[in-house]
Amino acid sequence: MAHHPSLARSTRPRASVEVGLLAAGLALALALTWGSAAAAKGGSWAQLTLPSLALIAAAVGWFRLRVNPLAEGAQNGWRSILTGGAGPRWSWVGVSLVCLLLLLFVAAGFLWPAARTLGTPPSAVELGALVVLVPIAEEVFFRGALLQSLRRRLGAVGSTLVVSSLFGLLHQRQGQLSTMLVASLVLCAITLSTRTLVWAILLHGTWNALTLVVRMPPTVQRFMVAGGVTIVVLGLVGLQILPASRNKS
Repeated sequence: MAHHPSLARSTRPRASVEVGLLAAGLALALALTWGSAAAAKGGSWAQLTLPSLALIAAAVGWFRLRVNPLAEGAQNGWRSILTGGAGPRWSWVGVSLVCLLLLLFVAAGFLWPAARTLGTPPSAVELGALVVLVPIAEEVFFRGALLQSLRRRLGAVGSTLVVSSLFGLLHQRQGQLSTMLVASLVLCAITLSTRTLVWAILLHGTWNALTLVVRMPPTVQRFMVAGGVTIVVLGLVGLQILPASRNKS
């Protein structure tokens, strides 16, 4: 079947717009993270939420460029990005990694001694942003939009390296460039293997929660946070594996 000339001509401009949109979103997030005037004026709340909102806006714009909202099935596009799986074997890799990290989180949440408390306790806004908003925003942007966009041009390995380098750069201000670069390599591999962002989001959120509970003294508040996050993560894991188990049976 012959390719329509106008379709071929329109593909490259749209691809350039997609890359430009993602680059603009990342540049804005970097500016806010590295202490722009808006973030500094807003304090901790702005520094946590504004970069995430910039990444979400860019990812939503990217998705709207790729999917015709009037096309059949387009309303399920985000659902396919978030929950589309690659089969039981790779799903269980995600389950295993999440459960291992969750065990570490539970141990820290309930057993971390007061003498080794790191830093100051997080505020409620910081807790909500780092455990919910930041993981969703960064995974949807980096492992969702950016990884998919670059994979068409650079392949799985090249896109993973670029995404991980940029992810580390975003966290350089916190002194976590190398740590987040390695973490991103793992998250990219899981996302490419399972074809879903669920496991990357759960791992990211659990890791952020772990970094927060070790800043909290062993009080009722820390135990409530540890218990609440554990229940939520286990519930989300169950929602992912139960439908697959039913379909298999």
